[in-house]
Amino acid sequence: MNKIINQYMIFDYSKIVLNTILIFITLGIVLNLFEEIEFFKNLNQSFTIPLVLSLSFVPTLIFELLPFIIFLASMFYFLHLKSNKDLLSIKIFGYSNLKIILILALFSFLFGCLILITVNPVTSTLVKYYETEKARYANDVDHLISVNKNGFYTIAISRAEDRPRNATKECGMAWLPMADDGDGMFDEDITIIQFRHMLPSDDFKHAIQKVMMQDQLETVMGPYMPKAKYLMPNQVETFFPCPN
Repeated sequence: MNKIINQYMIFDYSKIVLNTILIFITLGIVLNLFEEIEFFKNLNQSFTIPLVLSLSFVPTLIFELLPFIIFLASMFYFLHLKSNKDLLSIKIFGYSNLKIILILALFSFLFGCLILITVNPVTSTLVKYYETEKARYANDVDHLISVNKNGFYTIAISRAEDRPRNATKECGMAWLPMADDGDGMFDEDITIIQFRHMLPSDDFKHAIQKVMMQDQLETVMGPYMPKAKYLMPNQVETFFPCPN
């Protein structure tokens, strides 16, 4: 009987997980499609290109959001159990709340491992394709970095009106605009920077994937660890003079 109940719970839970993933995929495609259409609106390209790019980008987005999606699906599942009285029926057969959670947690762990092994290589390929194709149509080259003779590069991040005059490709400094609404929640003068780390070579000792604890960042990454400074525009122009 326990085996039948376990299969019933896992089957119901897996349906809710898959439905939640499908909802996020649909929302991701629709929202990203609007962004791609906005990007291509002046480039006289067919609708196919924004659609293909959206389909290439969304799997990576879903992969990154998967822990949150599973958490959300778990909440939906427990609400589902409570609403249709299944929870009471399951408890009659001796299932405690802890046992139910452990069964779902084990299934989620195995499901996550399966996704990590099978989907991660695919999303890595898709995101490379997305970035390569998007770069072909990008007219704005301010975000393209210039690597100096030592292999380092500098990126200035600010609002357009605060952009340092030397934050140009000619001066060896890339520039990225910060969001107009700051962190999007509390402070319009704070911006969030996200670094995407591609899969490194196995023999690269400084990869962030080899950092197990926060205090190992500098030790493991060494000269490859990004360094950030908060400066006024005139300080950037003073400390990083344009060589040209």
